[in-house]
Amino acid sequence: MASESSAARNRGMISMDMTLAAGVPQRIALSGDYFHVLTAPVNDMTVRFDDGKKTPARQGVGFRVYYDAVELESATGQAITVLVGFGSVQDGRSSAVVSATVNIAPGATINDGGDVSCPNGGATLLLAADANRLYALIANNSSNTITVRIGTAGVGAATGTPLEPGQTLPLATTAAIYAYNGGGSAVTISASSVKV
Repeated sequence: MASESSAARNRGMISMDMTLAAGVPQRIALSGDYFHVLTAPVNDMTVRFDDGKKTPARQGVGFRVYYDAVELESATGQAITVLVGFGSVQDGRSSAVVSATVNIAPGATINDGGDVSCPNGGATLLLAADANRLYALIANNSSNTITVRIGTAGVGAATGTPLEPGQTLPLATTAAIYAYNGGGSAVTISASSVKV
């Protein structure tokens, strides 16, 4: 009969609410094979099983380990809830702090820009950097016969995005945009933008 009573006590887990004083270890004299931190809002708590090594124990963390006692300690002190005993826990709770800036309004103005002559063998500025620009439209006129490359001030013969004659490239950037012409003769590229 005594063994049945002991076995009944060893089933399941016990939820314990406690307040840890800063830097003061608190011991739970209870045996088990699983330990789980339900709430511990300040992430500086440690746990030690029996006389073992202190281990960080953050909110939501569980340990599968046999023990006869658990010692908890928090550097700043906090109110916590832990589960101790025999069994296991699955905790599917999660939380996230997300901050996002999204501009979903259409542009308020169109900057007509213009045609820019791009001489052979160098990078030519098409549009200066503009913090109010939502996106730019770069066009290699269909009357051109030369493919140019679009990119930063360092764009060259083997870098940047190729833009074939007759193609238009939309770029969602506020950065300066350059064209590289390696085709042997000058070419005219059209550049315009949409702004907030």
